[in-house]
Amino acid sequence: MRSARTFPSPARLLGRAAAALVVAALAAPAAQAAVSGVSLVVPEHTRATPDPRGGVVAGVRWAAPAFTPVAGSRDRVELQFSDLTAGASGAEQGDGTFTETRVFAADGSQLVLTLWACQIPSGVTAFCHERRDAERDVAVTRLDGTPPTAAMAIEGGAAFTRTREITLEVGASDPLVGGLPGTSSGITEYALDADGDGTYPCSPLVPPIDLSGCARPFAPRIPVTLPEGDGPKTVGVVVGDGARDVRVPCTGPRCLRLRGAPIAGNRSAPVTGSIVLDTVVPAAVPTLSTTSVRAGASVTFDAALSADPNPGVGSGIDPAATSWDFGDGGSAPGPTARHVYGRGGTFTGSLTVRDRAGNVSAPAPFTVSVAAAGGAATAGRRPVFRLARFTRSVGVRRGRLVGTVALRGTSAAGVVRVTLRKLPSGRAVTLARRVRVGSFSVVLRLPAGLSPGRYRIRVIAPGGRVVRDARVALGPAVRR
Repeated sequence: MRSARTFPSPARLLGRAAAALVVAALAAPAAQAAVSGVSLVVPEHTRATPDPRGGVVAGVRWAAPAFTPVAGSRDRVELQFSDLTAGASGAEQGDGTFTETRVFAADGSQLVLTLWACQIPSGVTAFCHERRDAERDVAVTRLDGTPPTAAMAIEGGAAFTRTREITLEVGASDPLVGGLPGTSSGITEYALDADGDGTYPCSPLVPPIDLSGCARPFAPRIPVTLPEGDGPKTVGVVVGDGARDVRVPCTGPRCLRLRGAPIAGNRSAPVTGSIVLDTVVPAAVPTLSTTSVRAGASVTFDAALSADPNPGVGSGIDPAATSWDFGDGGSAPGPTARHVYGRGGTFTGSLTVRDRAGNVSAPAPFTVSVAAAGGAATAGRRPVFRLARFTRSVGVRRGRLVGTVALRGTSAAGVVRVTLRKLPSGRAVTLARRVRVGSFSVVLRLPAGLSPGRYRIRVIAPGGRVVRDARVALGPAVRR
């Protein structure tokens, strides 16, 4: 059975205590009762929760003291508290098994907690703090029921990433309660939701074992491994402050130390961020205004047909990261370029593109034959490309295009490309096949996912020259 008392003021408390001490001294037996093990351990900041009646409430726990039995006496344990912030005080008492209670106060209050243990003769009504033979332990703590706040950026705010290994930049703060000094317990922990499902699992004992959402020491930069598979990824973070529950210290070989535990302090609201994982390398497709010029004449280069072939996920070509190597020692950045070859010869250059996720294409080669100034123009060592026949066989199945395009002609060794771009502003899709010197005949199958409509179709010879450019309707069962 427990009893409780609230003390309206320290003066009245001292007066009652003096009177009770006289009565207790007269009634106390000659033999002093033995009490040991009176210990109260509290954190600097005690975690508290909002109380419906106002203020906050926090639990206080302690180990049961040891009593030597005395005939005609009752074992009593008492927790007394004084609110240094508000000037209030109170006490609660129970029998020898009394090991926990709750204290109510304003958020941010500093409390002096005193744990008392004594033996009171039967028939005497008194609190332990009124007896001279009582044992006690004193501790000071501050209640903290205010959660911290957090903000997060992924890879500095990037929209795309080419790797699963990313970094979160987390800013967090634990505000003062009502502006009172000493009421912030600081940021000490964080927990991670790496798969974006809105949960922070921490199950160190019950299968399936999952420690991904357990608390970890806080750091402003947090490494994260995204789940496999390209596409949008969401990551969540919560942070915890330094407030802790009042617990009985565990000592001895039976104390279980878990591999993981949830956040122990007040938790912030979750903060989330998103980024798109794109690991597919883009395809560089150079287009040249001509592949045979005289020295001193300019050639125009265009990378517009280059594409990021990751359906629905691709981050797109980054124009500023496009680079040209003209094969004569010259180079230029950007999606388009003009270059003048100053001497005769055959020059093999290349185009390299990068998408917004940072994936870099393989260099796409092209060849330009340059005649010496005042001399006869030569086409170089390669045969002239000639497209003798271009046909397409296209139908519609389940709302998507199916079919093939076929090419026949003569060519130098290299890669023949066919690009399809849905009008007016669809993404280009590139079909490619390597051919040998001489006559060739290739059939290219349309990729999955194309929808019926009008398309711009280009055929690009090895070296980058466009040899066919047409706008056509691709739809049900057409063969041309």
